[in-house]
Amino acid sequence: MPRDQARAKIKQQKSLKTKSDFLGISYSTACNRLRKKLMFSMATQLGLCKCFRCGNNIQTVDELSIDHKKDWLHVDKELFWDLKNLAFSHLSCNVSASAKKRRRSRGKVKGVRLRTDKKRSKPWEAQISCRGRTKYLGYFKTKKEAVAAYQEAAAQL
Repeated sequence: MPRDQARAKIKQQKSLKTKSDFLGISYSTACNRLRKKLMFSMATQLGLCKCFRCGNNIQTVDELSIDHKKDWLHVDKELFWDLKNLAFSHLSCNVSASAKKRRRSRGKVKGVRLRTDKKRSKPWEAQISCRGRTKYLGYFKTKKEAVAAYQEAAAQL
């Protein structure tokens, strides 16, 4: 790194530290809170402070959350950026909706999971636990085969 760039970086870091010290919180956190306050103020003035999830009014900036109407993760990254796919919601409604999605997606079948860490010809893994011990039943081409292996092992216990 050339000397001038190094000096500029050090000067910028000192400036951020000075701002953070003065605000009492990190400068980036302060900027994000300011943006959220501005967004809430504008949404309130435009009459857009209704929760996408429950339909009730959002009363305070602390309740405000940006929500995606359609799931984008593992579907289409363009949905993340699509402004028509964004809505306001209560933070609590958004968090509880996310928790429900996680619970649903955690593997609807006990003992069976899809391994995505490596490209495998047999990506479905089955395992069963009993009395604190886990027995790996193997990898399978289909979810159906893995479920059958789990059910067979469970019947033998």
